[in-house]
Amino acid sequence: MQMEQLSEFIVRSRQWIHATRGRELLHHASLALRDIFRADSGCFVYQKRLSISQVEGNDVPCMVYAAWGVFEEIQPKLQNFMTEYHIQAQDLFSEVNDGWSDTASLPSSFSTELRDLFVSYRPAQIGVWKLQMQERVRGALILARGEPSEDDDASAIGTCTQQVALMLDMLLHWRTMEIKEQQYRSLIDYNPDLIYETDLGGNLLAANAATERITGFTYQELQDTAKRKAIVIPEHRSRVERSEQKVMQGMPQSYDVTIRRRDGSRRHLSVKRVPIIVHGNNVGAFGIGKDMTELKETEAKYRSLVEKALVGVYIIQNSRYSYVNPKFCEIFGYAPHEILGRPAWELAAPEDQEFCQEKIRARIQGEMHSIRFQVHGRTKSGKTIEVEVLGSRSTYRGKPAVIGTLLDITEQKLSQQLLQKSEKLAVVGQLAAGVAHEIRNPLTALKGFVQLISEQPNNAAYCSIMLSELQRIESIITEFLMIAKPQAVAFRSNNVQSLLQDVIALVNTQGIMNNVGIQTHVDANLPPIECDANQLKQVFLNVLKNAVEAMPSGGEITVEAKRKDEHTVFIRFIDSGCGIPEMRIPRLGEPFYTTKERGTGLGLMITFKIIETHRGEIQILSEEGVGTTVEISLPIHRRD
Repeated sequence: MQMEQLSEFIVRSRQWIHATRGRELLHHASLALRDIFRADSGCFVYQKRLSISQVEGNDVPCMVYAAWGVFEEIQPKLQNFMTEYHIQAQDLFSEVNDGWSDTASLPSSFSTELRDLFVSYRPAQIGVWKLQMQERVRGALILARGEPSEDDDASAIGTCTQQVALMLDMLLHWRTMEIKEQQYRSLIDYNPDLIYETDLGGNLLAANAATERITGFTYQELQDTAKRKAIVIPEHRSRVERSEQKVMQGMPQSYDVTIRRRDGSRRHLSVKRVPIIVHGNNVGAFGIGKDMTELKETEAKYRSLVEKALVGVYIIQNSRYSYVNPKFCEIFGYAPHEILGRPAWELAAPEDQEFCQEKIRARIQGEMHSIRFQVHGRTKSGKTIEVEVLGSRSTYRGKPAVIGTLLDITEQKLSQQLLQKSEKLAVVGQLAAGVAHEIRNPLTALKGFVQLISEQPNNAAYCSIMLSELQRIESIITEFLMIAKPQAVAFRSNNVQSLLQDVIALVNTQGIMNNVGIQTHVDANLPPIECDANQLKQVFLNVLKNAVEAMPSGGEITVEAKRKDEHTVFIRFIDSGCGIPEMRIPRLGEPFYTTKERGTGLGLMITFKIIETHRGEIQILSEEGVGTTVEISLPIHRRD
C-alpha cells in the first residue's frame, strides 16, 4: 500500500516542477496528500519568505500555507499566534518525532494555546512531519484525522514530506540563482562603464549597453574581432595587444587606450582586464572600461593653463619636486629633468635652505594650513634671485603633496628699492635747499672774519684749520645745492679723451701727494659723445677722488676708455685700494651712505644721477684687499 501511495505522489509531483513560487508548490502538495492519504485537515508551516526580494528569511516567523479542512478555518488564528510570538520552526518542531500521535502526545514545545488550537475540534489523530532543509528544520507538515486509520502510512507520508522539502530547497536554490542573475545583469546592464567578456581567442561573448553607447558600434559589429581592434588608434594598438596577451595568460592588466568612434570622435578609456578562472582554468577575460574623456579634456585644459602660466608652479612629494612647469624652470635656468627628484630646498640660497626645509616639513605634516614666504634662490648660473613661495597641502596621484606657485620678485624688489631711493632723494633735495640757504650766508661772514684774523701772526695756525673746515662745510653745501637745484644740462658733442685729461690734471696733484700714479689707456679712434661736459667731469672727478682716497699708502689707478660697440663708449676706472665689502655695494649711491670715515655719501649719489640723466649705466665691482673697478657705459648719440 505504501509503495502505491508513494508512486502516485511522485507521479503527481513531476507536474509541479514548473512551479515558480513556494506557495504554489505547497498548494499542489497539500491536494495530493489529502487525496492519497485521506487526511481530513492539514496545512504546511514554513519559515521562508517566498518572494524574490527576500529569499533568505531565517529570522522571520513561521507562515501557514495550503491549509484545508478544519485547519483552513483556524488558519487566521494559527497565523496570528505564529506572528505574535515570532515562532521559529527550529524551536517549535525540533522535539517532534515524525508520525501520527494523539493530542495528548503533542510535544512540550507546542504551547497550551497552540495545543488547544489544534484539538479544538477533537481529532482522533494529529501527525507532524518535519521539513528538513540544509540540516535545519525549516517547517513541518501537520495532518489531522477525525477517525483513526488502520493504514500504516506514517513512513510514506514522511517520505513524501521530504520530497516536498527537496523540491522547496531546489526552488529556493533556483530563486537564489535567479536573484543573483538579476543582480549580476543589473550590475552589467545599468553600469555606465563599458563591460564586456571575451574568450581565450579574443572573441566577444557579451557586452553591455554602455559598450555600444561609448564606442558608437553595435554589439554585432563589435563581434567582428578585426573591426573591434581597428577602433583602437594606431599608436596604441601594439601596447593593447601586449596587455591582452598577458590577460590570456592569467595576469590582470590595466591600461589607458584611445578609441575612434563611428562618428570619428575620440574617446579616452581606462581599461581593467581580469581573467575568468573556472575550476582552476583560464577560460577568458572580463573587461571594464571607464570613459575618461571629459576628465582627460579637463586635465588637458588645466595642464595647458599651468604649462603656460606666468608664474612658476610646483608639486612637492616626499620633500622632492615631482612636477615643475616651464616658467619654474625658466626662473632657475634648469631643464625639467634637472629639477625633478631633487630636494625642494636645494634651489634656495645656502643661507636659506634650512629655513625652507622647515617650512616644507611643517606644511606636509599639516602643522600649517598654507605656506607663504620670501626667500633667496640660486639659479643654475649661480645668480641669486629673490622669490616668493606660496604652497598648500593637497594630494597628487593619491599621495600627500604640497602644491603651490613661485614668483620671481627680484625686479619687484629692485623697483621698490628704486622707489625708496627716489623718495629719499626728494626728501634730501627739500632738506638740502633749506639747510644750504640757512647756512650759506652766515658761513660767508665767518670765512671773511677768519681770513681777516689770520693776517695776525699769532693766529695763522689756528685760522688755517678753521678755514679748512669751513671750506669743507662749503663744499657739502655746494653738493646740497646741486641736489636741490635743477641743473641746466647742455648736451653737445664732446671728446671723452679731452674730458678725462682735464680731470686727471686736476687730480694729479692730490695723487702725487698720496703717492698714487694714474695711467691712461684711451683708444685713438674713440668717437665723441653727446653729453654735458661739466657734469661728466663731475662724475670722473668723484670717481678719481674716491680712488685716490682708497689708497692712503699709495698705489696706482688705471683709466681705460674704448668703444664698446657702434652705439656705446665704455670707460673703466681701476684702483688697487682697500676695496669695498660685497654686502655694502648694493647700497652705494644712497643718500648719506658712505664707506669713508669723513664722507657724506652725496658724491656717488650725484654721480649715479648724472649717469642716469645721460641714459648710461654704471657698475661698481670690488673685492676687499684687492681694489675697486668702476665701469661706465655711455651712449654715443643721445636719443630722446
